[in-house]
Amino acid sequence: KTSQAGWQGKSRLASLRQSVLDGITNSSAEGFRLEGFTGRPPALTSMDPLLDFGVSENKGMVGKKARRLMLQQLKGSEMLVHLTDLHQEPGLPSRTLWDQVLSPSELTEVLLHEAVMRFTRLAVVCRRVPVPQKWIGSSIALGFDVGRLPPRSTSEEDVRRKLRFQIFDWGRSELNTVEKHNALSETDQEDRARFWRFYTGGVDRLSWRAACQYYNRFCNTEDWSEVIFRIYDFDSSTENDFLGTHTVNLEQGPTTASRNTPPKEVTVPVRGGGSLTYAIEWRQLPAGSRLRGTWLIHLVRARSLDMQDKLQLRTTSDPMCEIVAVSKSGPLQVFRQFSSVKARTLDPEWNEIFELPVAAKAGVLNESL
Repeated sequence: KTSQAGWQGKSRLASLRQSVLDGITNSSAEGFRLEGFTGRPPALTSMDPLLDFGVSENKGMVGKKARRLMLQQLKGSEMLVHLTDLHQEPGLPSRTLWDQVLSPSELTEVLLHEAVMRFTRLAVVCRRVPVPQKWIGSSIALGFDVGRLPPRSTSEEDVRRKLRFQIFDWGRSELNTVEKHNALSETDQEDRARFWRFYTGGVDRLSWRAACQYYNRFCNTEDWSEVIFRIYDFDSSTENDFLGTHTVNLEQGPTTASRNTPPKEVTVPVRGGGSLTYAIEWRQLPAGSRLRGTWLIHLVRARSLDMQDKLQLRTTSDPMCEIVAVSKSGPLQVFRQFSSVKARTLDPEWNEIFELPVAAKAGVLNESL
């Protein structure tokens, strides 16, 4: 609940509109929602909420409102998948620089680890507050600089300082002290306790989501058993349509990445007479890295995919690919990441590289928490 009629000048009509928004966004599901995303990764930018209607989100107020509503409806796990998506920006450096700069996965691992600790500290601090607070609609900002990959000579502490974690937006909040709280009526005290449960519950859920994202992506020390390519037709107004899938068994042994030669491409059939072209190689990271290495998943292209835009009177689709990996330890540890959407084509060219990391040390998350 992000509003209350009569509180800090909030009108009844404005509160009603806010309550409706709470009900159709992630606020009602997890107690928080995404309000803004500056510097969106290309994959998220390509997910145009007005694509099905033949209108660009970049045109006019309708496009801006549609984009905002799409962000507000993202689940916590989806928010963090996109926030930690560096596979295109800054992307994997050229092979000649592999020993000189951190990989995108190495950078993401440190930053996400720091974010988990910051969220957890906030959750702990909230429980140490002597009296409940009424913080309505206050926000948490989480961000970091991805303009360039840090040199390997950069200390871990300096990398962690790139993360910005800030509580802000206190316009309709109050700072409740012990003296003020004791002077309140029993009804007002219950009101403060109710809204404080809303706030701390949202923080707890967000902390849990961040920890789960770190666990699934960076706590696998046993390696991954398989990679699954799932191709969909992106639909902005309905569920995505399935276009095909292909599973690669990684237990057959790695093809070691070469500094000079790109990996061999493989083309396989998918549903409806189409095809998918990909390549996979193993990259061993230098000693001292928090990751043992990464699988490099090259999503190259697809050809002759099914037409799924018939309701829009088009003979095309809007293909995107979800990369899913399952740990050798079992199905409870799963990696997920999305490619960009290629609008109105049956022959998408992606040429995107995803990193599938394997941790160097077990128990990092447990030790931190």
